[in-house]
Amino acid sequence: MIYHTHRGRVLLVDDDPIVLSTVSHGLREANYIVAQCSTAAEALATYIDSTPDLAIVDIGLPDMRGTALAQSLLQHQYRPILILSGHSEPEWVNQAIGSGVIGYLVKPITAQQLIPSIETALARFGEINQRIANNFGDEAMTDRQLASAMDEFSFGIIIVDKDHHIVYANRFARELIASGGVLTKQNGKLRSRTKANEFRTMLDKSLSYTESSPLAAITLPNPSTELGLQVLGRALPALSEDSEQSAIMAVFDPSQATIVPSTLLENLYGFTRKESELAHGLANGLTINEYCEQTFISSNTARTHLKSIYRKTATNRQSELIRLLSHLFINIERSLGQN
Repeated sequence: MIYHTHRGRVLLVDDDPIVLSTVSHGLREANYIVAQCSTAAEALATYIDSTPDLAIVDIGLPDMRGTALAQSLLQHQYRPILILSGHSEPEWVNQAIGSGVIGYLVKPITAQQLIPSIETALARFGEINQRIANNFGDEAMTDRQLASAMDEFSFGIIIVDKDHHIVYANRFARELIASGGVLTKQNGKLRSRTKANEFRTMLDKSLSYTESSPLAAITLPNPSTELGLQVLGRALPALSEDSEQSAIMAVFDPSQATIVPSTLLENLYGFTRKESELAHGLANGLTINEYCEQTFISSNTARTHLKSIYRKTATNRQSELIRLLSHLFINIERSLGQN
């Protein structure tokens, strides 16, 4: 499905044909581009095919609860999601907010009543993206480009607001939170199962922005590995005096190998595929003998590749090569805007 740029691209999901018809018509009259779906399966396919700017999801769908659909949508790519419901009881509201949505609206509701919530959500999301773009040094980068780029990072990126609600999480972070081993989401807020109080304090420190602010940092014990989860945080500078506080968190799991795409090394240094694979293995801590055992090649072949790598990178020793390759890894502090 192809959208055109207007006031915003909205995905409306409701199994009530009257709601779909009337709300869609009202939003289109207000110059929104609207895609409408009556089932969760259809909505998920549409969302993956052409991610909208915002989704509005009814809580009672025939094939899945709206909250479960919201979680599935957010796992694919973050966009603001509003839940529609005929229930106003606190337990319903808390369940919805806990699924990661940013708003809960009670039906019956008209398009005109929806628009203020839509505008607020889109403005907030757009401002966060602009702050990230400024920190990454590319003000022309679109929110779609930002999300796509950050999903490729081999560490987690999480944006939280002043109350610790998760505003954005890249793919690495979403999978980490979904596993529930260390970081979790409680009522939409970022929390930790280990050093819970210290982690909340660290989040508060991260939200205090000054030009000379140091990074807030904490290592969270990870029950599944001897190495703890490393979290760094820093406030995003406000775009205006009325901007809400927000902070960007980088989450690094030292037990996981850093990913350096083979094509990157091939393009930068003219490596062959085998040389690129060897360089990747060495960069992630393997010895020559360990690499040979894992790939079933002889040590002579590996050392021939290594000599070629040295020549192409103008290095002489393995330690120099590792130091060089380390500069290709994502620099977390720079990503956070640290000078």
